[in-house]
Amino acid sequence: MGQKPNTTAPAVCLMITAMLNAALGLLGLVTGIMQLKNPANGPIAGTEAERFGYYTGQSTVLIAFLMSAITAPLIIYGAVKMINGASYNWAKTASVLASVPFTSCCFLIGAPIGVWALVVLSKPEVKMFFDRGGANYQPPGPPQYY
Repeated sequence: MGQKPNTTAPAVCLMITAMLNAALGLLGLVTGIMQLKNPANGPIAGTEAERFGYYTGQSTVLIAFLMSAITAPLIIYGAVKMINGASYNWAKTASVLASVPFTSCCFLIGAPIGVWALVVLSKPEVKMFFDRGGANYQPPGPPQYY
């Protein structure tokens, strides 16, 4: 009899990455909004184009932080599904979201962890683990030759 495939390690690493994403995303949102609210931080003097460029850049950064904060709970949800073997699609989605730069403040950490989780999820025994219901998984026995 075989053993349950180890999906716990990459899933826990995905959760840690998501928690870092949430913390940095929320911190970035708060500080970015505070910076936009303070007129002393913006370009007081300058052309209209310079002011437009400043606010466009600041808004883009805020959107990136917002995306990171929004996707963090989704990554955690998918990682929990990965541990339980409950939903292959959610586990795969969480792995991809951790790997995409625009949805992750911690891209340098999330990319290798997301790729690792995708490699683990592509193994046939892991797919079978999800197909058989995860926690109720009973690995197949050795082949019987007659």
